[in-house]
Amino acid sequence: MLIALLLSVFSFHSIHISYGKIDVGANNIHVKVSYYKDDYLKAVSNWYSVSTEFFSEKQTREAELHYFNEYFRLWTAAGFTHQLQIASSKVTEDGTSIIFEVEYSSEVPITMLTIDHRVIHKEYSDQSNIMTVHIFGADHNVISSSTKPTTTLRQ
Repeated sequence: MLIALLLSVFSFHSIHISYGKIDVGANNIHVKVSYYKDDYLKAVSNWYSVSTEFFSEKQTREAELHYFNEYFRLWTAAGFTHQLQIASSKVTEDGTSIIFEVEYSSEVPITMLTIDHRVIHKEYSDQSNIMTVHIFGADHNVISSSTKPTTTLRQ
């Protein structure tokens, strides 16, 4: 029993953070972001009200991407009038993290970008999502949190 307790302590991480990069072109956006796998799967399980342990691998991937699409959203026009949809995606893991690479395309030229990044905020109020955003020829560091999940960058 002591060994099980010690193992659970060592597998626990007290920091809740994600890192990512967004590259914005004239009509396309490339996003690469990673989350701690255990935190992300907890969020997906809570969202579906069932543990992902009961899902097939295909169902887990679909649920992970569906959750991402709901809680990581982008708009390219004022007033939230032009929400972007995922054009292509790739989900990988490296043991402790789950990594999303997602492409978006815009029918209109991108002259502003609103990022709404609420992934894992419901499960962990101290979750911080840190992104480097390359847009309009400059890099911007964006941090979203449960108290400030949305940022807008303009030309």
